Amino acid sequence: MKYGKGDKAIVASNIMYYIVGQYPRFRKAHWKFLRTVVNELFEFMRESHEALQPSESEPFIKEIVRNLQHITCDLTRQQIHTFYKACGHMVAAQSNKHQQESLLAELMPTANAAWDDIIRAATQGPGILEDSETIKIIGNIMKTNVSACSSIGGYFGPQIGRIYMDMLEMYRATSLLISEAVARAIAPRTPKVRGSRAIKKEILKLIETYVEKVVDLRAVRAQMVPPLLDPVLVNYNRNVPGARGAEVLRAMSVELMEDQFPIIMQNVLECTLEMINKDFCEFPEHRVGLFNLLRAISRHCFPALLELNNRQLKSEYGPEARYEHRQKTYAQTATAFFQQFFSTILDHVFFALCDPDHKAGFETQSMLPMRMLCLVHPADGTTPKIQGPVYSDGTPSSISNKTISLTTSFRHHVRDFLISLKEFADDDVELYVVEKDQEDRNNLAAKHERTSKVGGLLKPSDIGDEEI
Repeated sequence: MKYGKGDKAIVASNIMYYIVGQYPRFRKAHWKFLRTVVNELFEFMRESHEALQPSESEPFIKEIVRNLQHITCDLTRQQIHTFYKACGHMVAAQSNKHQQESLLAELMPTANAAWDDIIRAATQGPGILEDSETIKIIGNIMKTNVSACSSIGGYFGPQIGRIYMDMLEMYRATSLLISEAVARAIAPRTPKVRGSRAIKKEILKLIETYVEKVVDLRAVRAQMVPPLLDPVLVNYNRNVPGARGAEVLRAMSVELMEDQFPIIMQNVLECTLEMINKDFCEFPEHRVGLFNLLRAISRHCFPALLELNNRQLKSEYGPEARYEHRQKTYAQTATAFFQQFFSTILDHVFFALCDPDHKAGFETQSMLPMRMLCLVHPADGTTPKIQGPVYSDGTPSSISNKTISLTTSFRHHVRDFLISLKEFADDDVELYVVEKDQEDRNNLAAKHERTSKVGGLLKPSDIGDEEI
């Protein structure tokens, strides 16, 4: 048996780190133990013992960046991405901007060195991008940057600024390779084409992740968006349909700027509609991406939407126009929009509602016509009869319950209508999916309540924080 301050501290630290790291459920179920561990950690940080104080008080990220090569040399690619994401949280927690940028630079040297080597080789001869191993390395570098950016957020600016222009040139080069492969009838699932597609996806994912988290959007508008348009949007428009990536639509829905709206629509809208209107089963990712883009436009750039010509506007029967504008000019604009396109939108809604192939989306589809009918003002120009004063004596909860009951009632009427059409007479199970889900939730809640009355039957993961 050994005694002494150092040995005692070693035993205590081993117990702390092992139990805290290996048994998260135990910590959650025994919060008093967790409190003790945290208090002991603070004691260690105040400890003057030479074996403890330096390692406990110095930020762990400092030790990580010093031994970066040794830590990552035996990790798989997926583990490396997770490692960079975890380190990114520590970099983001650094409040000193200068130290934060220094940590970021020390975290990314391996990825940056490999990236610089590939860019130099590609400048001398673009044939390097034909090599399968090089394609894998580029994709891995981009995934590493995405992992770090997802946790560092807007503070990732110095790193993305370092590689941004080269990244766009890489996007342009890989797009050209994919287009040539598709034009030569080379299968799009070959390793080289798949790898090139992965590079494009990760480049756009990195830009999308950064824009979602950055605070200074003016800098993004001025520095990042203009050079992005030509290699991404123009390339998307010129490509053959099989070479167009749905990730472009997702990225544009995040980076949508009103002043760049015309060029986005010019290069994205018509060519994508040509792809998805011929066959409603082809290009499902492009279909979802386009409607997400249209939703972003209607929410954030609706005035710019009205600048489209009549043919383009008719193509966009999806966006919603709103009547809630109090300014007269906006109200007149919304009225004109509905007079021209309301019937068309409603026709498409009822077509999908009455199509048996769309019955899985019955809940949402039944809410659409209800929403549209609520938006219509009376023909005599008066305001809707249901206004706030009608519920002046009601509480917020009673009004909410009444609204939910009206929605449920409307859904029941629509379901009865569809069954009466005999379109769903043979198989109407999915029309009752809302009620089935509610019944399952009620049964699960009742089971949880019964089990909680007997100590020890509930798993720690099933115990809520308020029950501990």
